Amino acid sequence: MMKLIGLFFLTMIWVFVLDMIWLGFIAKTIYAENIGTLLRTSGEGMAPIWWAAAVVYVCITLGIIYFVLPGAQGNYLQALAGGVVLGFVTYGIYDFTNYSILASWPWKITIIDFIWGMLLCGLSSLFAVFIQNRFFS
Repeated sequence: MMKLIGLFFLTMIWVFVLDMIWLGFIAKTIYAENIGTLLRTSGEGMAPIWWAAAVVYVCITLGIIYFVLPGAQGNYLQALAGGVVLGFVTYGIYDFTNYSILASWPWKITIIDFIWGMLLCGLSSLFAVFIQNRFFS
């Protein structure tokens, strides 16, 4: 059980760091230009509600640990593929729901964020199986 908890927290930290790099540096301008009026901001940056963001990171990590890793069985390619599918499902639901019901949600952000979700979940699943194989087997 302690191995699983360790794997969970290491993976969640990885997910958080990757997403902060994406949101804080790589895609910051893209999001600000396209959905800036929808973002919570403080000064020149985003100001998320951190407890709600933490719930998102717990959910993504739980999806990786519960749905992806058992099927991957320690295989890196299977973990990557399973993570991409997890991102496809979770970010697909989020982004296409936003596009379908929010009048000012742009198609460009739908596609960019959807692809990011698949990449985030795929890379995070790859990281999780690496940590599992290297330290928790």
